[in-house]
Amino acid sequence: MSNRNKILSQIKSALKNKSNEEEKIYSISELNDRISETLPKSKTELVEQFKQELLKVNADFFYLNNISEAQEKISEILSENKINHIASTNQRICESIQESIEAVYTDVKFTIANDLKPQERKEKISKINTAIVYADFAVSEIGSLVFLYDNSKTSYPHFLCDYVIAIVNSKNIFPNQFTLFENIDTEQSKNMVFVTGPSRTADIEKVLVLGAHGPRKLTVIAIENE
Repeated sequence: MSNRNKILSQIKSALKNKSNEEEKIYSISELNDRISETLPKSKTELVEQFKQELLKVNADFFYLNNISEAQEKISEILSENKINHIASTNQRICESIQESIEAVYTDVKFTIANDLKPQERKEKISKINTAIVYADFAVSEIGSLVFLYDNSKTSYPHFLCDYVIAIVNSKNIFPNQFTLFENIDTEQSKNMVFVTGPSRTADIEKVLVLGAHGPRKLTVIAIENE
């Protein structure tokens, strides 16, 4: 069979497929029930789903009990990677982590994006390799972090640094986008960004480029309690 006839045969077969027949129309209630059936049944399953989706996109994941354990893990990461300059924000958790790190590593410098004038933020933050940020929410189904600009007042540390370490409270992990939007303020959601794993871009020659429009590496630390 020639390629032309093979293609025509496949088209004819597709036209006979049941997917082209009239589909059942579901009510909103029925759709919600069907969606609910696919959701994780427990918090353990929710966190595990989030972890597995992150691993699929080459992100690192740690699930720890509290902020103290997160601080210890971050200290390990800084030591292993010989990191001595970090970009961050003035959010409470980020400030707490900064204080704990500076108490141990006197040679580590922090640059707080919020302290910089708008015109110099981009220039200075882009020259820093590592950032520590706080994610407002996460979506387990797609392994994504959610950042609200209204809370951080800046987005440069989240995207301009090659290596981003993100903290998220496990109580703020939602199974899908539907439940996320049901639980956040409408006004805040107008300026919201989803981040899924390290940035990857491929061209027609199948060359994969990391960090073209975001971090090259992402580590997510979920904590049970703040």
